Formats: sequence, structure tokens, C-alpha cells
Amino acid sequence: MNTSPNGPKPVLVAVDGSVESDAALRWAADYAEDHGLPLRVITASRHPDVPSDSAGAYWDTYQEAQNWARVKAAESIRRTLGRTDIDHVVELGSIDTVLIEASDNAAMIVVGTRNSGGFWAKFRGSLTNRITGKVACPVISISASSAAPETALTGSGV
Repeated sequence: MNTSPNGPKPVLVAVDGSVESDAALRWAADYAEDHGLPLRVITASRHPDVPSDSAGAYWDTYQEAQNWARVKAAESIRRTLGRTDIDHVVELGSIDTVLIEASDNAAMIVVGTRNSGGFWAKFRGSLTNRITGKVACPVISISASSAAPETALTGSGV
């Protein structure tokens, strides 16, 4: 069993307020409940661009961006699960980095997938592809169009 010194490792799910992350959240919550694991929602907040040399202006803008990310994810949690008593953390950085760093203490990572293609997707790649192979746990990718457990795309992190 995936355990840490403080008990079972949580199922981590990346939530940004999108329809795709809502599907991932629903799948992760169901999986965690079915397997007796804790659920942890992770939202990443990036440094905003600040056109000022003032540290105070920078800090205010950063806090506004972080609060916006927290509110957006909380709305998603409430809308998807119908409750708000969820372990939810907002971390500074790109979602890739945040999930890779958190993976050591996770049973698995669940992410939503947009199944987007096109020109820019070839350069950026999917979140699933960017973290698989760099994390210390399995990665589950959930499509918003079919969030049933049997349709999950699984990648190994190790």
C-alpha cells in the first residue's frame, strides 16, 4: 500500500477550474473514496508579470493572482463534488513543477486532458506527457468527454 509516515499517501488531482479538471476531480474523488485514500487538490499559481519595481506592487499582484486561482479552483470543487471540505493547496509555480515535486508523497496523480492537437500543442505537449517519467507515482489522464474509470489513460511515473 502507498503509505507515508503520516498514513496513506493521497490521490493528487490538478484543478484549474476547467471542464477537464472537473472530470479529473470527479474521477479522483471516486477513486480515493473507493480505495480509502485521502484526496488532495493541487492548484498552481504562476508569478504574474508586474510592470513595477516596487516590491509592494509585486506582492499585491502575486497575492491577487494566487487568490484568483484559489477561488476558481474552490468553485470547481464545490460545483463538482458539492462540498468544500477538501484538502486543497495552491502552490507557486508551473503545474508541471508543482506535480513533479508533490509526487514523492502521492499514491497517484490525476489530470484532465483536453485532447487538443494543432500546431502549438506539438511544441508544448500535454501535461500528462510533460510529467510522466518524471514523477514518482502513476499518472492518470482523464478526458472530460468520458470520465468513467474504465476510460482513463494511464501512464507510469516511475
